[in-house]
Amino acid sequence: MSFGVGSIEKIDEKGSPFGATCQFGCAHTVTPVTRRSITIVEARKVRDLFSEGWSNSGPRAASLEAYRAVDADGTEWLRDWEGWTGDRPGSWKTADGRRAESASVADPGKIYGSKASGYTFTDLTTTTET
Repeated sequence: MSFGVGSIEKIDEKGSPFGATCQFGCAHTVTPVTRRSITIVEARKVRDLFSEGWSNSGPRAASLEAYRAVDADGTEWLRDWEGWTGDRPGSWKTADGRRAESASVADPGKIYGSKASGYTFTDLTTTTET
């Protein structure tokens, strides 16, 4: 998937799980998920480190896309900035270690609502919270 500079994309950031008690007094593990918009501010070509290592071919020319983006809070998010290390695009990462995945087009209520451990979903791209 290729993004153009200036395009706005959505990512889902999973927070740290925490213990919570439901209305019936049962203990549950809850994972917060926050969907946020990011604006692509830079794209560049990087090396495919995964294939180079797997095929033992040595360094090749940069051919895959890497991105730098910024969210509404000014946080910088990078994806594959130092090169691809897997057979698919990696996670979005911040300097302080937070991680996010590109948001799915599927309904978040169906994705996160059916999980056994329980999720809370906050969508910062709209004004709704589920």
